[in-house]
Amino acid sequence: MKKIDIVKEIGCFLVSNYPKFFVSEKDKFECILIMEFNWGGNPLGLDENYLDKRFKLFDKYTFPSINAQTDTDFTWYIIFNEKTPQKYKDIMQDYCSKANMKMVLVYTDLNANEYKVKDVMKSYVDEIKTDWLLSCRCDNDDILSKFYIEKMKEQFRPVNNMYIDFIRGYNLNVITQELNAFKNRSCHFLGYVENLHKQKETVLNYDHSLVKQNGWVRRLDNKKYPLWCEVVHDTNMINSFRGKPATNEQKQYFYENFVF
Repeated sequence: MKKIDIVKEIGCFLVSNYPKFFVSEKDKFECILIMEFNWGGNPLGLDENYLDKRFKLFDKYTFPSINAQTDTDFTWYIIFNEKTPQKYKDIMQDYCSKANMKMVLVYTDLNANEYKVKDVMKSYVDEIKTDWLLSCRCDNDDILSKFYIEKMKEQFRPVNNMYIDFIRGYNLNVITQELNAFKNRSCHFLGYVENLHKQKETVLNYDHSLVKQNGWVRRLDNKKYPLWCEVVHDTNMINSFRGKPATNEQKQYFYENFVF
């Protein structure tokens, strides 16, 4: 193992065990949730058949789970291709009127092959007045536990360039209605802490599989309270049905704490 890898392993351990009492009143932070709806590397982003299916999943699973968060003191940014058909823009405005948190629709004409999310989000992040930012991410077909934002905030520490990684969640196959318990390190349900006086990257600056190479990782084995669920369906681009069949206890927790 290279020296830099050893240092990184030690650093990850220390950050993961950074105690809560080191967080003081002056370490105020703002929390945001970022979702790329049809902006990014998806070639089907403007296809209406694809969007119709995605909006059905978003309506049934994603929006209800995020709208049911126990902590609603966060801003939810959803990034769209500027060329998104107007009927979907109108639908999203309706969601904004129903949201329990602040919901911001971001339409961009930036090319996703040349620009990163931090470029799209720059003007919004520039408006944040706190020293620290905790940004989280979610896809438009995911389900979050109602405690997701609350637990993310509990794990905030004033450590720049630090990822928060809850490794326990679920896989739900909506075709077969099977539910698996799933353990996954550095999956895409990460949180990211940064000092806005030093950088403005956001949680989506790097692919979730590469975060250990680009920052410190606060990794938590949340066995008693799984916080996320990947929905497996017929239009999945990457995800497959993974994990082990959920026990009756795990199923009960899922249906009591994941609102959809």
